[in-house]
Amino acid sequence: MGSSANSDTNFGRRTSKTLLSVLNKRADIDPTLQVSQNSWLAFAERCIDEARASQQAGDAETAYVRYMMACNIFSKKFRKLREGSPVLKEPAYGKLRKDISSWVVDELEKLHKELENKVYVEPEHRDSLEMTSEQLDRLESRFSQMYPEDPMDIAQGAAQSPMQASGGSASSGTRMLAERQSRFDEIDSQVQQNDATEPKLQPGVAIVTQPHASRRVAMAVSPTLPSIDETADSELSATTCTPHELHELIEQSRTNPHNRPSILLLDVRPPQEFQRGRINHPYAVNIDPQTLGAKCSSSDVAALIGSEEQRTWFRGLDGFDVVVYVSRAMHSFSDTGSWERAPLEVLNSAVYHCEYKRPLRRPPVFLIGGFEAWVGEVGPERCVW
Repeated sequence: MGSSANSDTNFGRRTSKTLLSVLNKRADIDPTLQVSQNSWLAFAERCIDEARASQQAGDAETAYVRYMMACNIFSKKFRKLREGSPVLKEPAYGKLRKDISSWVVDELEKLHKELENKVYVEPEHRDSLEMTSEQLDRLESRFSQMYPEDPMDIAQGAAQSPMQASGGSASSGTRMLAERQSRFDEIDSQVQQNDATEPKLQPGVAIVTQPHASRRVAMAVSPTLPSIDETADSELSATTCTPHELHELIEQSRTNPHNRPSILLLDVRPPQEFQRGRINHPYAVNIDPQTLGAKCSSSDVAALIGSEEQRTWFRGLDGFDVVVYVSRAMHSFSDTGSWERAPLEVLNSAVYHCEYKRPLRRPPVFLIGGFEAWVGEVGPERCVW
């Protein structure tokens, strides 16, 4: 590996990128997503509302991204609609067109002038494997400058005295490396001892973490727990479960609260539907599918959750044993004709595929048939209305 000389890899430093080029990329949308036109209209309206709020709060960058995202939706999804298309008669379309032409473009021009001369500054921390590799490049370069001796030769001689390892005249760098090698051996030995005392996962035993617990505890789990299908979906690596399997799992968590798997439901339905009825389970987070844009991170999703309590649960989803996706009535992620698929794909990417900081313990579980199947198979009495 060599030292990276690209200025774009420096943490917290000015780069050759302009800020506007980065913001324009963030505001891009994927017009091929299988989402209804009404959903696109609702999302564009929400983008404008968020942009206006960000602008009033002095956050020019977020305001620019949201305004630009609304304009991209209008341009890529609605500008080329043929005359007579039903969506052209929708009040939401008329409002979006009027807003963009009458004042949104003007606000974008103001923000453009404010941001056009700014240079993009890399954040101090970025959760990407590429940046980790670049950090290692720089560290190795610094290491080779500080300690020009061959580290492998020194490591092989660490069992000898520092003087013997360097042929009788140890430099300060050689002695330091030998001491560090010895310290690393001590740490490794301690880790192995700790691993030996960790509770091992045996049949009928699970490592269970309560949502707000500070440590993991080994608990025996009843062998009668439903066996959730472990066959990963080819596209999304999401397992599946039937309403009856989920019901048994939830009942297990209720009847034996000190010996239970913790379950988090991510209910991806419009808020009005969630408020009218939901699965009766204390840890249920409602995520409005219309808020899930083409590119979202888990932190973006958390910021869009209305309830503070639900937001807290979502931010701690890596502490739950099982995370379950609940749709309205979707039966499979391979159902390309369902409007529900695109928001679920975005959510799955945010919380599972692209979440490196707080990875889930296991792939998320997809409830076959969604809330409607739950009502039909388990019964309305197992819901909160």
